[in-house]
Amino acid sequence: MFKYLIFQTAVPHKKLPLLLFIGMFFVTITTAKGQLVQQDKLMHFGVGTVIGAGTTGVVYGITKNKTKAVIWGIGLSTLAGITKEIIDHNDYGKADTGDMVATTLGGVFGSFSVKIILDKKRRRR
Repeated sequence: MFKYLIFQTAVPHKKLPLLLFIGMFFVTITTAKGQLVQQDKLMHFGVGTVIGAGTTGVVYGITKNKTKAVIWGIGLSTLAGITKEIIDHNDYGKADTGDMVATTLGGVFGSFSVKIILDKKRRRR
């Protein structure tokens, strides 16, 4: 059903992941000390990207199912973000939801990047 909803939108499905990423990224932009995006958020985004892309690649290699691979990539990066913030809460007494969101968005970006690459490889054959 989710797949049906995505592909029935007015936005062409080829551009949807990019548009989602851009929209979510701008929602999470914060200002601190004159910087547009905090360095910490960029690190979380980068780690999420690596986790999302790596997981998507591994799961696709095992299952040959792109949808399952993307779900696992996003899910694992989200889990990593939540786990990190739980640890921060236990160790330092505070958790930053923005960090968790940045990690998840990195996972979304990494997972969809791998999916786009796989789609292009398939079209070339």
